[in-house]
Amino acid sequence: MVEKPSEQFPETIDNRAEISADCTDYKVLLGWSAGDLGDRLSLRMQSLDASQERDQDVHETCMFMTKTQAVQLATYLFQITGESAPTRHKPPLLDRLLGK
Repeated sequence: MVEKPSEQFPETIDNRAEISADCTDYKVLLGWSAGDLGDRLSLRMQSLDASQERDQDVHETCMFMTKTQAVQLATYLFQITGESAPTRHKPPLLDRLLGK
C-alpha cells in the first residue's frame, strides 16, 4: 500500500528540527528534466552540495518512478507551496470539431 506523501514528510518548514534529524546530506537543486518511459518516468536532477564552496562539481541524480508516484509528488509539492495545479482548458467546440 502506498502512503500519501503528506504522511511521509513534515507538513511545514517549522519542523526544521525534525527535518535536520532525518537528513544528513543537503543539496541545492539547480535544474531538472524528465523523460517519458511509457508506464514510468525518469527524473534527472542536477544539484550542488549545500555546505561546499562555490567551485564544485555538479551532481546528477537520475530517479525512476511510476506515473502515480510522479502525480503524488507533484500534488505534495503544490500542497506545501500553497500553489494550485494548472487547469486544462478545453479548446472551443469549433476548434475541436475542425481538429485544430
